[in-house]
This record gives sequence, structure tokens and C-alpha cells, in this order.
Amino acid sequence: GDRVGAMTKLAKIRNFDSSYIKKLHKSCITGIENAGEADMQQCAHAIGHIYFDKNAFDTSGLHDAERSEPLGTINVSGIERAFSECGELSPIESSACSNGVGHSLFVVSHYLYHDQISGGNYTFLFSSCQNTKEFREVCYKAVIYRIGLNEVGPYFLTDNYDEGNSICKKISEEMGDELGGFCYNGIGAFIGQIIHEYGKTDLASKCENAGNYSDACRRSMEEWINFLKTRKISG
Repeated sequence: GDRVGAMTKLAKIRNFDSSYIKKLHKSCITGIENAGEADMQQCAHAIGHIYFDKNAFDTSGLHDAERSEPLGTINVSGIERAFSECGELSPIESSACSNGVGHSLFVVSHYLYHDQISGGNYTFLFSSCQNTKEFREVCYKAVIYRIGLNEVGPYFLTDNYDEGNSICKKISEEMGDELGGFCYNGIGAFIGQIIHEYGKTDLASKCENAGNYSDACRRSMEEWINFLKTRKISG
């Protein structure tokens, strides 16, 4: 939240200087007393957002009256470079960093290419991942997980979970069951992140609505509940 925004703004001010990004990464960790695994991953997640902005988010059109992009564009070829930079971190941080890249791709795409990402149509997201070569699977997993967390998860707090299931099912049919399962991992993560706002037993029962993927939903939910217990920073 706040830390991601602050780190991203500082990185942009320094024109995404690599040495400065490394300093931001280090300061995020050292600025937390008794930092745990959750904090390490949150800091690395923030770096993933920075690498996406550095390599894949072109805002030059915002300063050129002759160009027609009012909000900027996504340079699809730069997404691969963003994942590659995440790969320079430790394994546990690299995964969180890649998740941050996927998060940015998901969010920015909704603003810039909304007509291609609506009604369960994720053509732009998946075609973007298709071009990431060796990071293709990492990209697919990151964006499908994010779809489950941000789009499908809220359906499971209502009686409209069938509509949420239809989105995950469509992804599974298109991308295969293994990748489709990350949609349900995202649902579990969504439930786990808001567990403090509702009764745990009641929330856990929501995973039953995931049908054959209920176990995957529950495992992800429990992982998030335990994960957040080690967290020192918020936002």
C-alpha cells in the first residue's frame, strides 16, 4: 500500500536508477524491526511494481500533445525484462517480485485496455504473457492468481459465487487445470486477507463453494492467515 506507492515514486524521481532501486529494497527491509518473511515478500512485491513501471509502462505520451495515448501504454516486450530483473533477487523474494509485476500488469491493463479485459475476457493479459518467453508460466500464474484474488474472490462473499466459479472455469478450459487452479489460490488468498473482518469459520466455509477446488482455496486461505501473523508492516 503506502510503502509500494512511496518506493515507486522515489524510483521514478531517480529515473529508475538500478543502484537506487537496490537501496530502496534494502531500506524497506532494514527499516522494519524484526522483519519477518511476510515483510521480505512485501518489500520484494513493491520492487516488482517498480520493475514493471521501469520496463513496461510507457508514459511518454502523457507529455506529448501529438500522441493520442491519454493514460500511457504497456510495452509488452518490457514485461519480460521486468520478470528477468526479479530473477536477480533471492528465490523467496523473486517469487514475490514476480507477483508484483503480474499485479501491475493486471491493474494497469484494466485502465488502459478495459474493453479487452471485461466480462471474463483476459485476452490482452494472456497475450502479454505469451510474449515473455522463459517467464511465460510465471506470468500466467501471477495474473491468474490476481484474477482470483481481485475479481473472483469478492463473489465468494455473496450468493453470486457461481458467477465467480464460471470465470475460473473458463480460465481452466482455456489455459489448463494446473494454471486454472491459481484462480482458486487467489480466491483463498482474498479470503485469508480479510479473515480479521469476519468470523474465521464462516469465511472458511466460503471455500466449499469452489467445488473440486475447495481444498486449493482452503490451503491458500490458511497460508495467508499464517503468513500475515509474521507481518510487521501494514498497507
